[in-house]
Amino acid sequence: MWLLRTAGLILNPASLGLYLLARRIGDTGSNLLQAGMPVAIRRYLALDPNPRIRLVYLLSGMTVVGVAGSIAVGAAVAAPHWWGKILFPQDTIASVVVATAGFMVSLAATNIAVSALAADRHFILVNVLYLLNNSLWALGAFLWWGSDATVTGVLTVQAVASLAAASLTMAIILGRQSRQIAAVHFSAPPTGTLAQFLLYGFPRTFAPLAETLLLLTAAWLLRGEPAEVGYLLLALTVLRLANVALMPIGTVAGVVTAQLTGRRDERKIQYGVNLLVGTLVTLGTIAFAVGYPWIPIFLDLWLKDPVLAAGVGQYTKLLAVAFIPYVFYQGVKQVVDMLWLAPRTLYAGLLALAILLSVWLLGDTFVSATTRIQLGLVLSLGAVSFLCLVWLRPQLQLRAYFGLPQLILVATTLLVGNTLLSRLVAPHGQVVQGITALGAIVASLGLALLLLLVYWPSQLMVDFRQFWKAPRHEGMEL
Repeated sequence: MWLLRTAGLILNPASLGLYLLARRIGDTGSNLLQAGMPVAIRRYLALDPNPRIRLVYLLSGMTVVGVAGSIAVGAAVAAPHWWGKILFPQDTIASVVVATAGFMVSLAATNIAVSALAADRHFILVNVLYLLNNSLWALGAFLWWGSDATVTGVLTVQAVASLAAASLTMAIILGRQSRQIAAVHFSAPPTGTLAQFLLYGFPRTFAPLAETLLLLTAAWLLRGEPAEVGYLLLALTVLRLANVALMPIGTVAGVVTAQLTGRRDERKIQYGVNLLVGTLVTLGTIAFAVGYPWIPIFLDLWLKDPVLAAGVGQYTKLLAVAFIPYVFYQGVKQVVDMLWLAPRTLYAGLLALAILLSVWLLGDTFVSATTRIQLGLVLSLGAVSFLCLVWLRPQLQLRAYFGLPQLILVATTLLVGNTLLSRLVAPHGQVVQGITALGAIVASLGLALLLLLVYWPSQLMVDFRQFWKAPRHEGMEL
């Protein structure tokens, strides 16, 4: 958030839209370059303790990304103007295209390193790499250059720094695996072959690609209005804060599910799925009820620019309706990937993209372009969440287990209370608004925890308390 606020203060709306669009293109293209290898690494390294086999998996994933990345950068250098006309607004300079390609490669390399760390449960290091890659390198460039910062310069710094950090991480991991090969003898057969590893990963090339392509397509459809692109991408960034918060939960759940799948422990898998689904729905519902009334105040405090805050606000208010399904999907998608060999998350991503394009085309004569984008995103995110719920339905307990009546009543009360309070402080200054918002959010979350965990707990919350109190190794094993 600090990064985007800084970028918004330094860059004009058109340059900000170009920078955010370049980041989105890099994020989308990196999913194509990595060819599903991060997901395959997380699954097969979690399944197989043999360091020799694990080393083969890691080197194979790195080779795939290295070859694909070389092709991408070569294509950008060879024909930057051609790619610029396709991907960016008119008159985009060639250096932006080349810098975007380098950023794309660095993201793919980082995802390989993050997956290798996650498979061995080094989750603190995972968060550090994500934070450096997503924000800190670029933030440092903006703060260093100030008003002289350019889109090309910031993308270049982020690409070089992220690639160096990912390369150093992988060098350390490979060195450790090599030492384990010499120190420990494993006689157990491998849990999969290299062919199975690659065949599992390659179809998943397009699963995260379809997800990021959904957001990129929404921005691309508005490409004729760069300022609107910036507003939309900033609003999507607010929504995707859920992904940052839930990434550790989803990663832990995915790795543990892969290990339990290898052991064929169906009872613990079912217990874990119910606990994960219930926790995600509860977190998403309470966060929406507490945060939604404060969106205008939050945007004013964050962006510091009334025009920018108003432009972002028109997208954020409607997209916030999709917050609960988005939280649910981001939390369960890694579990879905680990439970089924078929790339079901790809099917969900394609469905979302089809819904967005359908709303865009069918609503052409009825509503404005911005309204079509907003409605298309809300409907598509709701649809993929429902699809995942249908897939997981055989694993789920009866509805009474999740305590939905308690959750709905508590969330409704918090939503009404925070809405009334936000309207009362609206005429006052930003300092009063900020302090009131912070106090109300903290108090509301505390009240929700007290009611749902202590005074009115469902069986889900009872299981959650037991899971939380269990010793670390037992809790991680579910």
